[in-house]
Amino acid sequence: MDFVKDILRLKWALVVFVFLLQGCVYLRHSKELLFLKSLADNEKEKENYIRSQERGFEQLKQDISDGRLNPGILKQEAIARYFEPITCLARKELPGKNACLYRNPTKHFFTDKIYLYFDEDNALTHWELISEDKEN
Repeated sequence: MDFVKDILRLKWALVVFVFLLQGCVYLRHSKELLFLKSLADNEKEKENYIRSQERGFEQLKQDISDGRLNPGILKQEAIARYFEPITCLARKELPGKNACLYRNPTKHFFTDKIYLYFDEDNALTHWELISEDKEN
């Protein structure tokens, strides 16, 4: 009978030891596990950013087709409404003006491109829509 109690105690001691050992493994690799978790969180942030950029581009196309994009709005308003452009470049042939490119952020080819042109006061002067049909 004492032999059976000793075996049961040994089994419980082994179970407790295994659980404690798992905690040690976590503590030993906690930096690596936290790094992997931050990568996963970062992927979600990237996906949300890309979705917002896509929505902004689609809204810009819709506003152009509906005639709601009018000259005079400020660059900051355009960015707030349509999110960040892919790039903004100063135009050498048009001193004091710069052009901001909007396109689908996940498609580099065969997508519509929209250029918004701003003057030295950062007010929209005009826009240009380059349809994907023209590029084929």
